[in-house]
Amino acid sequence: MNGQDAFKRFAYDENGNVAEETNERGYVTKYAYDEVGRVAAVTDGEGQKTTFSYDLAGNKIAEANASGHRMTYAYDKLNRLVTVKDPYNIIVTRNVYDAADNLIKVIDAKGYASAATDAQRYGTVYSYDLANRRIAQAEPEAALQNKMNKYQYNAAGD
Repeated sequence: MNGQDAFKRFAYDENGNVAEETNERGYVTKYAYDEVGRVAAVTDGEGQKTTFSYDLAGNKIAEANASGHRMTYAYDKLNRLVTVKDPYNIIVTRNVYDAADNLIKVIDAKGYASAATDAQRYGTVYSYDLANRRIAQAEPEAALQNKMNKYQYNAAGD
């Protein structure tokens, strides 16, 4: 960057979806949509295309890049994302939810589960208040430095 304002330019299709996004360097990313308005393909500024597939509930179940490498996504009966698998069918992310449907853990590819007593916390851990609002988020790198994102809400819930 040279000190000037960074900007992006957008072009829209007839349905109001972003069809093209041009960044400050002039690279154009193009978006294609399926018949119900979900992103079906993204072509980046270098012509590399990524395609997306969805299940009947509208959940993204697959993402394939220009090289043909395919990530797959699995959901539970409540349509919550539970696993992400790499092209070799290895789980790279596993999500854990509490009884109130809040995401409480994100477990990494090595299977390290986060725990409040784990000195070298892996994965991302979320905490919620009684109104099911996220109040804290601990991420792997931040946890190693004893840092955590905390959220506060006013009486209106904002």
